[in-house]
Amino acid sequence: MNVPSMPTLKKYGLSVEEWTDLYNKFEGCCHVCLKPQSPESTRAFHTDHEHVKGWDKMPPDERKLYVRGLLCYMCNRFRVTRGTTLEAARGLVRYLEDYEETWNE
Repeated sequence: MNVPSMPTLKKYGLSVEEWTDLYNKFEGCCHVCLKPQSPESTRAFHTDHEHVKGWDKMPPDERKLYVRGLLCYMCNRFRVTRGTTLEAARGLVRYLEDYEETWNE
């Protein structure tokens, strides 16, 4: 398990224990795609947080309230991008379901 550096943990307002709890919550898997991260991987999980106004000026204890989970590179970069909302995600699911329905008729 690649625990982030202390400056990174401080950035998100997390202790090593809190970050480890997030890691263990999904047994070392990305919280979106559920793929495991190899313990010897050089790519660390990305700490995902809600992009709220003023986040960068908040004290660390307040920032941790907006941490959502740990994501692999692909999910962080391409699936849960800045500005992704629940409404948009539901729209994407509807879109893909409609497409699959068309091909299964």
